[in-house]
Amino acid sequence: MEKLNFRIVSKAGFLLVFFGFFMPFVLHQNAFQVAGYLSQFFGSNAVTNSLYALFFFSCIGGILFLLLLMKKNFSIILDWIVISAATITMIVIFSEVSKISDSITNVGGLFGVSGAGRKVGNAVSEYFEIGAYVVISGIIIALIAQFISFVDSKNVKIDGNIVDEQPSLQFNPSNAYIVKAPASISVLKDSGYGYENIGMLYPNDVVSQGKTEKDYSYVATKDGKKGWCRSSCIGKN
Repeated sequence: MEKLNFRIVSKAGFLLVFFGFFMPFVLHQNAFQVAGYLSQFFGSNAVTNSLYALFFFSCIGGILFLLLLMKKNFSIILDWIVISAATITMIVIFSEVSKISDSITNVGGLFGVSGAGRKVGNAVSEYFEIGAYVVISGIIIALIAQFISFVDSKNVKIDGNIVDEQPSLQFNPSNAYIVKAPASISVLKDSGYGYENIGMLYPNDVVSQGKTEKDYSYVATKDGKKGWCRSSCIGKN
């Protein structure tokens, strides 16, 4: 699977987060209702603020998902910013839930209904419903797919040198170079990881040179072969 596809999968994870907010989250209430109740009883609190922030980031992730489907280019840095922020807010939400449940129990004790308070507190911390799990799953998918899209799918090694994915190139006589020494020509494997040799170039073969990356050049031959070869093996015709 290509890198762009993994980026799309990553952003699709945010769609799960988005829809998870409208599903039963805790005590048959969706995430917005939970945030409203917590705000009513505890005022401004970390869980409520993080819930709203997570929903905001899921919307941004959904927009990025649409942009990728439309083949719009944007920096992968934006991917990481949104995913990192969403992951942090999720961690805050579920790490603070235990504190909220303790507070509910204490409030119940103040009114002489500690048993009821403890029951509600336990329900908040222990009985998450499908919406909470959908949100967690969405974040995990987004994070894992983003890492996969980042690791070695753009830059791949040939003989210890890192080169970029092969660009588009056609043989062009006006941009002709002559092969000075035998050289192998390689292309990116279908798996997206590593390169495989597709043939040899021999002295006096003529190629068009495209992108150059470190010690390698991307070339096209008259018979339609296209791939990477060592830059030192070709010279201007």
